[in-house]
Amino acid sequence: MAIQDLQLNALVKAGIFRSRAEAVAEAIQMLFVTRPQLKLEAALQLYLDGETTRLQKQ
Repeated sequence: MAIQDLQLNALVKAGIFRSRAEAVAEAIQMLFVTRPQLKLEAALQLYLDGETTRLQKQ
């Protein structure tokens, strides 16, 4: 198991996050805050993949 998995499990066990999914969601949110160009890259790829209409419905 990778060290990141062990650390993530420890944060959930310590009650910092309710679940691994919650921790990952916050990590991705912070990734886009610190590297905003990635949000643009993701949006472009979603557009190229035809996923934009699915996102608008959510």
